[in-house]
Amino acid sequence: MVIGILTFIRPDIIWFFEGGYKYKGAEQSRMYSGVNITRGIIAIGLSLVVLYFIYRALIL
Repeated sequence: MVIGILTFIRPDIIWFFEGGYKYKGAEQSRMYSGVNITRGIIAIGLSLVVLYFIYRALIL
């Protein structure tokens, strides 16, 4: 969930760790930024679903 939130808030940091460190002075494209934000939203949603099922399993 933390990585999903970080990806949603700061996609440039994720881009840097995925390969941006290899290029001096390079910037990510707007499309790549949008894809990273979408991946962040999906990661947050999936982690909430997993946490819900874990919570349900512990209650029952």
